Amino acid sequence: MKWNKKRIEELLPLVAEEIQMIHPGNQATEDIYVWQPLQTGKRQICLPPSGVSSTILPWTQSTNVLPHPKRKHQFRSATGDTPTCKSNAAYDAQSRRAGLAWIINKPSGRMIHQESRIQNFVPSPLVAEALALRAGLIDAVKLELPKLQMLSDNSTLVRAINNDAQAKEIFGIINDIQQISSAFVEISFTHISRSLNEDADRLAKLSLSDS
Repeated sequence: MKWNKKRIEELLPLVAEEIQMIHPGNQATEDIYVWQPLQTGKRQICLPPSGVSSTILPWTQSTNVLPHPKRKHQFRSATGDTPTCKSNAAYDAQSRRAGLAWIINKPSGRMIHQESRIQNFVPSPLVAEALALRAGLIDAVKLELPKLQMLSDNSTLVRAINNDAQAKEIFGIINDIQQISSAFVEISFTHISRSLNEDADRLAKLSLSDS
């Protein structure tokens, strides 16, 4: 899903760039309501882009959202005979562009699939890392893999996916990742050192430098 750039610039020219930095959820996952607590004790509803049918201004003003504290996802641990997917991202702060990369390997280490691409309007390195992981996860679903071990060298991202920490700037992407994960019989999200993720890192940097 992509923003209608022309329409946004027509309706909200002053905040068009900021809006396009908000990455819509994946169409393959369900839309959800995000319950944002107010000082009054009540909760207001913040809809994702795919749920907006009229003006999007109220939604764009409510991006600092934390997940409902009772919402939890439990992942089934992947076993030793499980394919792996390593993801990484290279980020250019000046242009706010990122090179996303992911590599899917068989349990033996033999590569099944690798891909990279450029993503525009990325607000931070953490968002770039989350987008790369989500892209790799989607490709693994397309490959019809029943099991998967997702590997990332970004500990903040891994903790957020595993519900060990809250990262509000990637909340929507994390929700996508958690929803897509239900397609697998077994899945885990594991933090690895940068030295073990050099192939994906190299691919991401190459993608960014070639663009």
